[in-house]
Amino acid sequence: MTTRWAIVASVIAFTSPAWASDASAEADLAIARGVELRKAGKDLEAYAEFEHANAIFPSPRACAQIGLAELALGRWVDAEKHLTKALRENDDPWIVKQRSPLEMSLALVEPHLGWLGVETNVASASLYLDGVYVGILPMKEDARVVSGSVVVEVRAPGYTEARRRLEVAPATHMHERIVLVPVKSAASARPSPAPTPAPIEERDLRPLAWSVLALGVVGLAAGSYFGVQTFASKSNRDAHCSPAGCDASGLGFDRDARRDATISTVAFGEGLVAVGVGLVFLLQHRGSPPPSAPGAARAGGVF
Repeated sequence: MTTRWAIVASVIAFTSPAWASDASAEADLAIARGVELRKAGKDLEAYAEFEHANAIFPSPRACAQIGLAELALGRWVDAEKHLTKALRENDDPWIVKQRSPLEMSLALVEPHLGWLGVETNVASASLYLDGVYVGILPMKEDARVVSGSVVVEVRAPGYTEARRRLEVAPATHMHERIVLVPVKSAASARPSPAPTPAPIEERDLRPLAWSVLALGVVGLAAGSYFGVQTFASKSNRDAHCSPAGCDASGLGFDRDARRDATISTVAFGEGLVAVGVGLVFLLQHRGSPPPSAPGAARAGGVF
């Protein structure tokens, strides 16, 4: 074997054959437990067993099992990484035997992934994808990401953080340029606060008062109209109803009467409120002192 898995195994065997044998046996047991857990649908527990096996005795088989568990858990980026790494070990007997199903599993992962390249105007800015730190920009290769919605954040000291939501299509390379703005420039670009409106006591309330009063009169008129309609519908209903019940026309008139009564009640209520508010505004205007002209002398002389 000439791969690094073979080199690691030969070094371990040369330095401590007893330890290597024990670690390998324990790793095999952990993998066996993980396989049984996967058969039972407990993929997260199986993943933990495979991780334990790979930690105590790294092997292409443990790496492949980790990738299979990640596939079942929907961890597409990690699944691709571990399955691809395991499939590179062409001299490992277990990989040679299981190559076909492993390649089929890898083929199931790839439709869920795309590539995303990000550029910015600030050197050594930090890139975060979905809140996870990815690296320093510019990056040598596009980031492998799960296709769909991806939240991109670019951060750099002295600059306002930029955040965007992008849609990455499966099996495609997407490139985005994000320009960071210095903190001072961003602060100066903020709009000045709007002037504080004058207190309502200082405004001429008469136009508003008359408008509200007009709405109130319209509401009272509408209430009166639908009140009359209510009585008319009730009269027509009574003509088509008897103690035994109502015919189809009677039922229709009954619905009309109920509807008109509701509209009349609402319109009267809103009209009365509007009239009351309009009268209050007029009284407030009458009770407020007239505004003083700029520069006018105070009564009683100059102080």
